[in-house]
Amino acid sequence: MEGSQDEWEQRRRYFPSERRFDYDDPLARLRLTLHRDAVDDARDSYRDPATGATVLCSTTLLDQGICCSLGCRHCPYVGGRRLVIPGIVDE
Repeated sequence: MEGSQDEWEQRRRYFPSERRFDYDDPLARLRLTLHRDAVDDARDSYRDPATGATVLCSTTLLDQGICCSLGCRHCPYVGGRRLVIPGIVDE
């Protein structure tokens, strides 16, 4: 059971809910990679490659302790399916 909890935490940390993230967008893999790199480097955010907007990381949002309801891309509190993209996180 502990393995499944670890898997869920990793999925929640690195892969956003489909409710907030378009996995079919041509920049999806790049955005996930930028997010992963920011999380692994303990940064609070990264710059969106298309818009230049600052995007908060899931770890920063987790530290808030609650969803702010502002529509954050990587909100870890939003339900819904979280797709795992091979190569984003080492298995």
